[in-house]
Amino acid sequence: KYLPKCLEALNHQTFSKENYEVIVSDNNSTDKTQEIAKQFGARVVQAQKQGNTFALEKGWASAKGDIIAGTDADTVPDSRWLEEISNTFSDEKIVGLTGKATTDFDSLFLKIFTSVLYDLFLRISFACGVPNLSGFNIAFRTEAYNKVGGINVTLTMSTDVDLGKRLKKIGKVVYSPNVKATTSARRWKDGFWKTLWEYIDGYISVNFLHKPPVTKQKVIR
Repeated sequence: KYLPKCLEALNHQTFSKENYEVIVSDNNSTDKTQEIAKQFGARVVQAQKQGNTFALEKGWASAKGDIIAGTDADTVPDSRWLEEISNTFSDEKIVGLTGKATTDFDSLFLKIFTSVLYDLFLRISFACGVPNLSGFNIAFRTEAYNKVGGINVTLTMSTDVDLGKRLKKIGKVVYSPNVKATTSARRWKDGFWKTLWEYIDGYISVNFLHKPPVTKQKVIR
């Protein structure tokens, strides 16, 4: 039910349609994901091995462009999303980026609070040399992605954090607040503080403990 809004946003970018393709990685869906994706002109690829990590691996490996931009099916990128990504990569030293995120909570307070808090967290994290990429609002150079060995399929969560850590070893990874996206709050339905801890655990485990997170996130895709 989320996918149409995502694909509609991707089809109405300020960036020229001649310069990008849209790929939907279908991970054994049993609904109308493929049908909807094709209606919007997206190329559908099949990720047979179950799990978000494998879906990302398949989708990103199928991309033909020099830059790969990633988002989730329940996320709506800003109309200037691809244009701002392209502008950021005009700096040849940059190999990866993440952008500003808003979570679409029913509560206006939570929506504003988490947006401001996450923006502050990213600014501090990047300033400290610990880049934190967000999987629903991420972009990187294909060459750099391949050079660091692609996605780490041994991780079931925080693969985006791990990728940012490895990309930093070969180039600049930046936070670009002009690259904006709004994602759904469905990841938080099991409780705000419980979900927040899951993300904190992933961040600490991958960046500082150098091991997979203890937390196992509930599969929602």
